[in-house]
Amino acid sequence: MTLTLRQRADVALDAAADIAPAPDAVKHIAFKAMRALYPDESGSLLGFVLSYPAPNLAEGMSALYHGVGIFGDLEIDHVIGAIVAPAYGERAH
Repeated sequence: MTLTLRQRADVALDAAADIAPAPDAVKHIAFKAMRALYPDESGSLLGFVLSYPAPNLAEGMSALYHGVGIFGDLEIDHVIGAIVAPAYGERAH
């Protein structure tokens, strides 16, 4: 089963909510994970599917939160794993 970008965004948001150090960091962690997996997608499009109030600010806000240490690469990797897990089935666990 192939997930749409919007469905992958929902997976990313759910996974980020499980590990985010602060509630307002959830979208930013999910954005950084989606950006790593889909580098050719528009940052505004990724911000839109992640329900940012201002999708064009998603790139900058996520970089700011990551840059000041609100969350790190471990959280991003966790979300990436959740997004790609359906493609790997049992091997993902």
